[in-house]
Amino acid sequence: MERKATIAEQRTKLAALGFVRVDGLKTFRPGKVPRGREIVTIEPSPEYLGHWDRNNGLLVIHTTGGEVWLAINVSDPIGEERSIKTDQLRNELCPNGRGAFVPCSNGEQLSWRELLRRMSNPDW
Repeated sequence: MERKATIAEQRTKLAALGFVRVDGLKTFRPGKVPRGREIVTIEPSPEYLGHWDRNNGLLVIHTTGGEVWLAINVSDPIGEERSIKTDQLRNELCPNGRGAFVPCSNGEQLSWRELLRRMSNPDW
């Protein structure tokens, strides 16, 4: 499979739909280890490239270029137009369909500081 980075237009659409690029950011699980945190870096995995999935209210897109984008799940009737746009972009970026790991969907948390930096600059 050809690894293709997202282009500016795709990144603009992802941001407009509420996605944040999370690969390279650290997550932690409060209270799981003696110091109170288990720190894990979100990294693209070859098995998930070009896949998407949803879990516990979150939607993830693993691009073929190795970027991991996360958003609140938008598959609700209130946001139907947004959901259609998300589905179209998801299909464009994820030719391999459903079947990816969804970070932060089982109690893991992101640092607000890192998240805010990434929201303002997807390459931070």
